[in-house]
Amino acid sequence: MREEIIKYLTEDQKHDQEYAEYCADMLAKYDDIAREFLAWTKNHDYDQASTVEIDGWTAKRIHEENPKVDDMSVFITMYWLREDPDYVKDDLALHFITM
Repeated sequence: MREEIIKYLTEDQKHDQEYAEYCADMLAKYDDIAREFLAWTKNHDYDQASTVEIDGWTAKRIHEENPKVDDMSVFITMYWLREDPDYVKDDLALHFITM
């Protein structure tokens, strides 16, 4: 899955290799998040991709609560919800109020 993510980010989104590898390493750590991201890349539809829920948060909810957040940040936020949920939930509440 890591290589698929890198390919998408470098070829389709034109990000540099270092950024693509950084993001891919995070997303690929959790198979469910990586699968959801790859599903999202097919049609950019959160309704079809949002199956992973972490403490009430889904990619779709993150996007809906603040559409200004870019798509990669949505899925990186999912990663951080898994890694450090208390910090991220506080940070989400703060940013959604102030953005």
